[in-house]
Amino acid sequence: VVNGSGATQFNAAVGNTTALASLTTDADGTTSLKSVTTSGAQTYNDAVTLDGVYRAGTVFTAAKAVTLGGDSRITGDGGIVLASTLDGGRALTLTSGSGDILLGGAVGGTSRLGALTVNGGGTTTVTGPVKAASLATDATGITILNGGSVDTTGAQSYADAVTLGADTTLTGSQVSLSGSIDAAEAGRQGLTIAGNAALAGTLGTRQALAALTVGGETLLNGATAVTSGAQTYGGAVRLDGTPSALTGAGVTFAGTLDGGQALTVSSGVGDAVFAGTIGGTERLGALAVNSAGQTRFAQSVRAASVVTDAAGTLALNGGSVDTTGTQTYGERAVLGTDTRLTGSTVVLAGGLDAATRGGQGLTIAGDAVINGLVGGTQALRRLSVTGTAALNGGAVTTVAEQSYNGTVTLGADTVLTGGIVSLLNGGNAANAGVQGLTVDGDAVLAGVFGETGALRQIAVSGGTSLDGATVTTTGAQRFGGALTVAGASALSSTGGDLVFGGAVDSANRSALALNGASIRASGDIGASGLMGDVTVRTSGGVFYDGAVTVRSLTQTTGGESRFAKALTATGTDGLRLTGAGFTFGAAVNSAGSLAVVTTDGAGTVTFGRDATVVTEGGFTQSGGSGIVLPASITAKTGPITLGAVASLPDGQASIAAGGPITMAGLQGKATMLTMASDGGALIIGQETGTALQKIDVLSLTVPKAGSARMFGTVAGKTDALAASAIDSPLRAAPYFINNTPWGPTQQVSRVAATVVVVVPVPSTPGVTSLFTGTVTRAGLTPNALAAYAAPQVLSLAGTTPSLTGVGAQPEVLSTGAGTTPSTSRAGAQPEVLTTGPAPSATGNQQTEKEEAR
Repeated sequence: VVNGSGATQFNAAVGNTTALASLTTDADGTTSLKSVTTSGAQTYNDAVTLDGVYRAGTVFTAAKAVTLGGDSRITGDGGIVLASTLDGGRALTLTSGSGDILLGGAVGGTSRLGALTVNGGGTTTVTGPVKAASLATDATGITILNGGSVDTTGAQSYADAVTLGADTTLTGSQVSLSGSIDAAEAGRQGLTIAGNAALAGTLGTRQALAALTVGGETLLNGATAVTSGAQTYGGAVRLDGTPSALTGAGVTFAGTLDGGQALTVSSGVGDAVFAGTIGGTERLGALAVNSAGQTRFAQSVRAASVVTDAAGTLALNGGSVDTTGTQTYGERAVLGTDTRLTGSTVVLAGGLDAATRGGQGLTIAGDAVINGLVGGTQALRRLSVTGTAALNGGAVTTVAEQSYNGTVTLGADTVLTGGIVSLLNGGNAANAGVQGLTVDGDAVLAGVFGETGALRQIAVSGGTSLDGATVTTTGAQRFGGALTVAGASALSSTGGDLVFGGAVDSANRSALALNGASIRASGDIGASGLMGDVTVRTSGGVFYDGAVTVRSLTQTTGGESRFAKALTATGTDGLRLTGAGFTFGAAVNSAGSLAVVTTDGAGTVTFGRDATVVTEGGFTQSGGSGIVLPASITAKTGPITLGAVASLPDGQASIAAGGPITMAGLQGKATMLTMASDGGALIIGQETGTALQKIDVLSLTVPKAGSARMFGTVAGKTDALAASAIDSPLRAAPYFINNTPWGPTQQVSRVAATVVVVVPVPSTPGVTSLFTGTVTRAGLTPNALAAYAAPQVLSLAGTTPSLTGVGAQPEVLSTGAGTTPSTSRAGAQPEVLTTGPAPSATGNQQTEKEEAR
């Protein structure tokens, strides 16, 4: 026991060889000691200056101010109590075993301590502020910081569990928290680290800190930090060791964020702000952000993956998020700048907008799943997806282009609005026939659409380019603007119409196949002359309002086909048309042939009067009830074959072919027809057919033909008389009409005189044998009459004949009362003569010249 009111000084170690039982100083004066060893307690009730090693077997107590005169170590197996201030620029180590340690006053308040080390298995309570060169606690025990401040010029390391009894600021070159740190009352005490921090333990997991702020750089090594308020990391943050998780009412990273470990940030109703580059130096692991406020990436991001939850909003202002794995954004995202999202799959679950309409664009380098509206509030400038795209949100709106390089799958009816929308690798409905696609703008379509799930419908308001596209829908396909076929393409609907509101064309002769319930094309098709082969198949009608110019057209329809304007085939495959009926309003031209098959027995083929037909090959038609021909038909090298009865317009008409011309019937009572074949036969009408199944024209001119076999009426003349009505240089066999060779006939048409001598002229055949009795059909022929030299007359010597016809029988010449013969004809039968008394024929006795034809 040392009692003194003055200064007591020990210049040497006390108990160094043999430990004292205890050491106690009174309350007055001061005590200065070197080293002290006691088996029991050491109690300093006065101010004490320490300079050495102090070991107490039980409790070491300094009731008043302690000043370090040199580097010192205090060991109190039962505990250490420094009840008052602690000063001095020397190092101090406190070791309490399982006992508690109390720093009851300010530490380094007057003179900053050197290195302060606290090793205690109990509870270390720091009541006042601390200023030291450094501070370290070991891994056992608990440290309670009630003084609000620990300020070191060097590092601070807290390996044990730390409890904050007050808002606390830890200032040091680096503050390491490898144990736990909690608030004494949840949400009441916060922690500020003014300097760099290394967080490896848990913060606020038992009792949440009010807030956490790190002013310098932060190393997160498997740390978990929970605050009821905000967390702010002012410097660069690095992830190391194992994944870390930060939870608070707002989490802000003011600097960069790097490191190969995973990080989960949960900001509650507050914002999650990443102000610096993420993964710029070293790619992060998995980054997960959960925030009901705003999640903001101010700079570029590189991570293994990125996930944000559904609450709040997301601001992508850094221009780039690059992940080796997936990106999933649960909330609505807003682009503050042109942005590129690179990952295996990018999921926009809450949709996405531009910060200003048309101001920002998005590129997704990878597959995309878009579950929300894109551009619904503020349209993007552009959108590009390099991989596949699942469009489940219903609408994507851009002011400029949209480009989808991979297959698109529609999970909902989808409207893509943009300047040009390019679907470059086809698309499908998620459920066949359920989801449809509308493009509000121009479109570029390539690849197969509807391969695994047919679209319900497709509609494009603007122009469309088909770059080798195959489009299959269960419903309608509508293309409002011009359609350009840039590669062989096919449009098919199993139950809907195909509607083309503008022109259809190609610059490279690409082929186009169309299949639908019906087809209507409002504009010209192939105006450039470079349209390729077109194949059309419908269950209903096909209606072309504009001119059609294609390499070839092969068309099979279940209904009517109407060509309002010119139809042209530029290739040798020509025009092959099958359907219920056809109407051609203008010229039809084919570099090949024209083949028309009418499948409806009551169907007709109708050409407008001025709808000229010109083919390099033939023109054939079969089926139906009739065909209305134009005024001019030319098949330059092929035949013309019409299976249905054809009718001609009034006035002049011409039919010319390089091959045979065959028609089931040809009607044109007011038609002046010119018909020619370069060497083929003219086969018109049927001998036993109806009146419609024959030729009936006002006039017929045939400048050339290989042969002819026709039945019918020319210029109102039937039977053999029709042969003389044909204007042609062609005569006799093999040119026949009604089995009569063409050319003038020598058939008596009327009796020119009634008196002849009874005895025939000796130079002529016997009249008796010529006129007596019944004369057969062949009895009076041009050969028979040729026996008489003109002029000749017939006269009777005594008996007056009459020329009568009976029913459909040949005409007869008989004698009756009177002197004047009468003539009549029955049907279309050839004339014959029969008499009673034999008349005679004499020359130079005619009163009126005989007419012969």
